[in-house]
Amino acid sequence: MEKGEAVCVHDYMGTCMGSQSPQYHTFDGMTVDIRGGCTYTIAKYCGNDPTLVPFVVEEKKSEGNFKEWLTNVYVYGYNISIHKGEGGKIQVNNKLTSLPANLEAGKIQISQNEGRTILQMDFGLQVTYDEDWAIMVAVPSSYFGATCGLCGNFNEDTEDETTLADGTQAASVEDWAESWRDPSCQDDCEGQETLQDTAGCGELIWGGPQAF
Repeated sequence: MEKGEAVCVHDYMGTCMGSQSPQYHTFDGMTVDIRGGCTYTIAKYCGNDPTLVPFVVEEKKSEGNFKEWLTNVYVYGYNISIHKGEGGKIQVNNKLTSLPANLEAGKIQISQNEGRTILQMDFGLQVTYDEDWAIMVAVPSSYFGATCGLCGNFNEDTEDETTLADGTQAASVEDWAESWRDPSCQDDCEGQETLQDTAGCGELIWGGPQAF
């Protein structure tokens, strides 16, 4: 009950998955294919509820250069970095750390199990990498409608998936995806220098709901 009225309480997990391609399946079941080379915001808290813990998940995958594959998870004031090739270890605020590890008095638990690296937060966020370097981001239903990034807005509505951070709809799927790209990567892939691989600039493909 809220203010004397019954309200719907969500009690499940939303799951977003990214493959080695990289390809992302949003929380709401849409599919996005992008080429690597730039860092993108995969999932982020974009709501206004002070009781929810803010977080950001970023990922970079470079074609043909596995050493550049990187994920950053920003939560509770930590930057937790997972680099491909550093099996059994992660970086916490740029310091190499062996697994398993607990941070913030156990609020963050990081472990490895059968080739998977698992980051589990006390509020329900979970980021998992399997041995094929496929990412899974799971968020509890308390974040329903309050996420943004390439994983989408987690509201069970695929029609508004291309919502920008300011709440408006992007003019195109390409504009929406590029809005989540690190601005340090070039804006125009043709004939310009970039801080990251020009080979990483590529087309974006928008698909319908898929089962996975």
